[in-house]
Amino acid sequence: MIFRFERNSHRLTIAVSAILFAAVPVLRSQTSRSLEWHQEQQPTSVPCTPEDIAFVNAPEQVTLEKSYILEPRFPPWKCESIKATVFNEARVLIVYRPSIIDDGEAYTLIQPHGSTNVRLLPLGGGLAPMRNEDDWHNRAAMNAILQTRENGQPEAIDWLALCLAYLTILDEAPSLTDQHYSPGPTNSYFKPYTVPGLLRELPALTGKHLLPTLTCDRRSYCTVHFYYRTEPVMPLKVADLVFHLQDGTLSLLQAKVQEYASEGGKKQH
Repeated sequence: MIFRFERNSHRLTIAVSAILFAAVPVLRSQTSRSLEWHQEQQPTSVPCTPEDIAFVNAPEQVTLEKSYILEPRFPPWKCESIKATVFNEARVLIVYRPSIIDDGEAYTLIQPHGSTNVRLLPLGGGLAPMRNEDDWHNRAAMNAILQTRENGQPEAIDWLALCLAYLTILDEAPSLTDQHYSPGPTNSYFKPYTVPGLLRELPALTGKHLLPTLTCDRRSYCTVHFYYRTEPVMPLKVADLVFHLQDGTLSLLQAKVQEYASEGGKKQH
């Protein structure tokens, strides 16, 4: 390739201007807007019904559970059914063995509506949780749920509800409202405490310009960017979930969660 430099500065200015002008459509191909948290976006949790417990103990699920070296017994194991509009009537069960020293085990069973396929997402045990927001297996389980429904335009999708639902199946979701914890009647080692909800933290996040946003390009790749905290003593986290909407089908392509750090690299709390 041969480059020729012109002495005429006017020609150089025109060439540079043409390059900048050509880049403008790329910059303008993205649209961004703010999103709002609402309590209705929070998935709800209820104790499993006898039918749910029978589903967990069915031979097909037992074979799947044993492949992950999991053998739940009720009690002491417990089961919760998670409900959310964006789950599209899928069966979503979180099965866990409680422990006061944080060495319990847990996993999620997911069966999309109208499907006979069941996925198991291990949530780890002991002090080494196995959850990974961007693991392909976790994203595939969420996509199996999402693809049972046809979606409209990006403006009609509740993106934050989608993100909360995904973090919920990984047992990583923040609560939008305050959560109150009390020790059991035989437990004298712990005192009651409250975990502030995300809605209470909104004024502080607003003051720092840390409100959730949605950015979409003309190819319908949409990134949801938001901040949250799961415990009052835990650092603030920032999440980026990338979705793709094509012919009414919504897919989760990437999910990244990390501790929020300032521009200087110092972690913020």
